[in-house]
Amino acid sequence: MKKQIATYSITLFLALGSVSSADDGIQFFLGGSAGLSYTENNVSGTTGNTDFDEIDNGYKIFGGVQFNDYIGLEMHFANLGGLGISGNSGDGYTTKNGNRYTFSNDNTSISTETYSTGIAPVFGVDVTDWFRPYVKAGYHYWKMDASVSVGNASAELTADGFDPFFGVGIDFNLYEGLNIRTEYEHYILDEGSIDYVSGGMFFKF
Repeated sequence: MKKQIATYSITLFLALGSVSSADDGIQFFLGGSAGLSYTENNVSGTTGNTDFDEIDNGYKIFGGVQFNDYIGLEMHFANLGGLGISGNSGDGYTTKNGNRYTFSNDNTSISTETYSTGIAPVFGVDVTDWFRPYVKAGYHYWKMDASVSVGNASAELTADGFDPFFGVGIDFNLYEGLNIRTEYEHYILDEGSIDYVSGGMFFKF
């Protein structure tokens, strides 16, 4: 997976860099954001006291290069939060594809935490000197850590993958390279997904 990310990053950098002219000023940027994530749980119904918590806090560190007025390349590392499931013996849930799961013990809980490292070309337009909407689409390597607890016993599980993601947002230029950003992103995780809504700040230099 890491080799795929490296190959994809180099290809994007060379391809996007070739579209910038010698007259265009290249700028670098670095920033961070925080927001709320929603993890798709693929559940159609629950029984008993089964509880799902799909909303969590997340944060992201991002940076990259702006090749010209329209095209840039952005990389990120993000903690996208996770999903919490809990229930007692006899409680359960049904997935959207019809599978039924029932807890066999009291005080059963499952929690996940998802991390993402990715890269994407970014296409934006300066509508005014301070208002810039943009779109982006790329690939990310994700890792999901899961913790399963049944009474006093517990276990740790891990899953990972390499999938697409996309986002839309607006950058607001405040003052001499200082910008704020509001953004929506959709991360695909194999057969699942996470939606992430955030606000942040970055600097151009």
